[in-house]
Amino acid sequence: METILEVNSLTKRLDGFTLKDINLVIPKGSVVGMLGPNGAGKTTLIKLLMNQLEPDSGHISLFGESYLSHEKQIKNSIGYIPELPNFFYEKTIGWTGRFSSRLFENWNQELFDQYLYNYRLGYFDKIKNLSIGEKKKLAFSIAFAHGADLFIFDEPTAGMDPLFRRAFQDQVRKLVNEKQKTFFISSHMTDDLMKISDTLVFLDYGKIILSSDKDDLTEDWKKLHFYKGSLTHEQRGELTQIVDHSLGSSGITRNFSKLPESINSKIAKGDIKVENMSLDDILFSLSQGGQDVDHN
Repeated sequence: METILEVNSLTKRLDGFTLKDINLVIPKGSVVGMLGPNGAGKTTLIKLLMNQLEPDSGHISLFGESYLSHEKQIKNSIGYIPELPNFFYEKTIGWTGRFSSRLFENWNQELFDQYLYNYRLGYFDKIKNLSIGEKKKLAFSIAFAHGADLFIFDEPTAGMDPLFRRAFQDQVRKLVNEKQKTFFISSHMTDDLMKISDTLVFLDYGKIILSSDKDDLTEDWKKLHFYKGSLTHEQRGELTQIVDHSLGSSGITRNFSKLPESINSKIAKGDIKVENMSLDDILFSLSQGGQDVDHN
């Protein structure tokens, strides 16, 4: 499978923070969602991927090339939306579109106009009068209108209404399924990531603490509620963050699919109850349960 983005041993030191030893491979036609608490290093990583920061060590390859020799070619192929899109304050949306058309070799004016229409943005609207949400919609219009193959988005749907978020999810999956486009999306909107991602990357304390196929993640991460004696000492030892209650105990497994068959009968009898975990639950568990790196 063709690799669109590859990161090897990437490290960046900033005041009071270090993004360290990041390794990442993103194949063509996939959606990789990145999540983590505030200050985990997500925006720093995205700025490195966009060559807005220089790494202290490590290597970034996009489309098999590096920024050192192919920066213009690479950025022509990336649709980028930062957390807070920034445009010329006194200019209009139409002027911004014309300016963008000169930056990108494969600019599609008809497609840009269509997005403006869909997002209810007017050519003569001034940037200074736009809300944050409208600025994001303009950023989407530009990102989708210049023939990019890789889209790198930082908090793209934060603060957006449910209708826009649903349309965004549909657009991402359509571009992946029909045109084999590739997405790397950092977001706190875990519901969005759950619906559109193929792979999920958890970042905390400047490290990737978990990288997993979404389906494997949802199948393997479970919360077990069990009565005393339902689990052997060894089985109980496989759980993390165990809490004992007056009526039983609960704990988290990261390998539910690998638990022994003997547990199934106890689940059927009701001695053990299995609870699915959301991405929020998993992120909280990872943040509370230690920072061991786990690449699946």
